[in-house]
Amino acid sequence: MMKQNIFIGGAWPYANGELHVGHIASLLPGDVIARYYRKVGANVLYVSGTDSHGTPITLRAKEEHRRPIDIVNYYHNNFCYCFDKLRFSYDNYTLTCNEYHKKFVKSCIQQIYDNGYIYEKDGHLYWELSKFQENIENFLISHKSIWRFNAINESTKYLKEGLRNRAITRQIDWGIDVPIKGFNDKKIYVWIEAVLGYISAGQTYCKEHNLDWNDFYKGTNLKSYFVHGKDNIPFHTIIYPALLLSLKDNYHLPDYMISSEYLNVNDEKISKSEGNGVTAKELIAKYNSDTIRFYMISQAPEQKDSNFSYDTLIQLHNKKLVGEYGNFVNRNLAFLAKKFDGIIPDSTIDEKIKSRILETYDIVGSLIQEGKLKLAITKIQELVQFANKYYDDNKPWILVKENINNFYIVTFSCLELIINIANLYEPFIPESSRKVFSFFGKINYNWEYISIEPLTLLKDVSILFDRI
Repeated sequence: MMKQNIFIGGAWPYANGELHVGHIASLLPGDVIARYYRKVGANVLYVSGTDSHGTPITLRAKEEHRRPIDIVNYYHNNFCYCFDKLRFSYDNYTLTCNEYHKKFVKSCIQQIYDNGYIYEKDGHLYWELSKFQENIENFLISHKSIWRFNAINESTKYLKEGLRNRAITRQIDWGIDVPIKGFNDKKIYVWIEAVLGYISAGQTYCKEHNLDWNDFYKGTNLKSYFVHGKDNIPFHTIIYPALLLSLKDNYHLPDYMISSEYLNVNDEKISKSEGNGVTAKELIAKYNSDTIRFYMISQAPEQKDSNFSYDTLIQLHNKKLVGEYGNFVNRNLAFLAKKFDGIIPDSTIDEKIKSRILETYDIVGSLIQEGKLKLAITKIQELVQFANKYYDDNKPWILVKENINNFYIVTFSCLELIINIANLYEPFIPESSRKVFSFFGKINYNWEYISIEPLTLLKDVSILFDRI
């Protein structure tokens, strides 16, 4: 069977301010989806980068008596640091001011011009977006069942007003040169070139790794996900697909729009001018990546705005990660380490437990594919609660004295619950999952039921999560 090709594009943060919790909430789903598909064995291409051009950057550079590129590099390094600390697994995180992207954008603009969709007016160049009204309407209708309602609503609003032609050139110094004769003194408007980064970033990665980039942008054996916040919806649902159509080059139009609502702070919308955002760096300094990721997915603004609060983050960590998941792992493994020198019993799993685990793989896998990550993580938490109840109901601390065979079955079942729960959680909270895998002497697993080896030795068992 052919492996499926999966393209995931994360929205490009703009190099004019620090990443805040709202950015993390809207971009994190891309990483969860990428990690899941890699575990399934698909060919995954997951890209993004720093949006580097435009007026706000030139204004900031003037104010600070620096070059625009210095501003861009400062924020790009800041973004890379945050994504790295939060364990984002981009295949290529790049910038729109790199030479490959500039060259690619110029060739696209030339192609769209040659295809007759760019015209001159007031000395500027305009793109005939209005010509794609009907195509985009049909595109929207055909994706109604799989897009989030905010993507449908925002796009419908634009389509109702009627798509308008838009200027694609600007009279500024910082940007990509216009390839059309007579417009050499201008630059390409940032809104049209940044989304083309989804292609240039992927092409760059594919060329460096001897892959055919067409696999991730054309053809039928392909599924694509575009991950962004509410304010970026029209760029992904209207501008980008219309650009692909105006290139007339058989590009695969986007499949899934993973568009988040807003994450507010203290019930106020985060704004740069108000300076009321909690930055990603502040969070990273206080908490580990799993805690932040678990919070961001559990409280994700998938269907409606949600509110960031430190109190909720601490409560969730202590109740769910420490009290439920960590507690289940530690009380089983610590007991085995203490009483049986950490040797896994020679036993078999309770079949009811196995079927419950298998069912959870199916449900969670489907939910991740549909971009319903909040519900997916809830389903894993339900398995953790089920595991704790199974442990409490069977009282292994009594069975060990009264019925050693039953103790072995219960313990073996709990160990298979532990390793499979860690595997289910791995796309969401990778660090603790890797830690659990290491207890069993493994590094990573595919997305499938894991059976453990009887009579093997647990290694370096330690506490999974500390209380905050």
